[in-house]
Amino acid sequence: MPGRGVRGQPSARLPHHPVLRPPQPRRVQRPAQLVAGQFRHDDLVVRVDGDVAEIFCRGAFSHRVLLAWLAVQVQPSIKRRLVVRITSASADLPLYEVQAKARPVLGSTVEVVIKTEEEPLYRQFFTRVGQLCGRIVVP
Repeated sequence: MPGRGVRGQPSARLPHHPVLRPPQPRRVQRPAQLVAGQFRHDDLVVRVDGDVAEIFCRGAFSHRVLLAWLAVQVQPSIKRRLVVRITSASADLPLYEVQAKARPVLGSTVEVVIKTEEEPLYRQFFTRVGQLCGRIVVP
């Protein structure tokens, strides 16, 4: 029995059209971008807004850390890779530090694995952030 439309008249059946969805974008590795107060590299975005750093990483929750507490630790990994750990730490620690061996980090941490040759881009951005807030950077 066909459905009823307006005022008891049979409803007109429209031909079925498949729903077209745009193709999912491929993840493309993009070169790091340094913009005033902002750093972008692959799936990581770090923005400095006043005295706060906002850290966004695709597939994870965003983080907000006061610049006075921001700590970025670069640790060795395998196969010419480094682990960049962005976290909150004591203000007397360096804002950015390249460590000779991996050490545990307590608390909420954003971790990004990068190629060794990409580390100077991270150091450049966080050195500028350190200068803005009067924090030291240990290369």
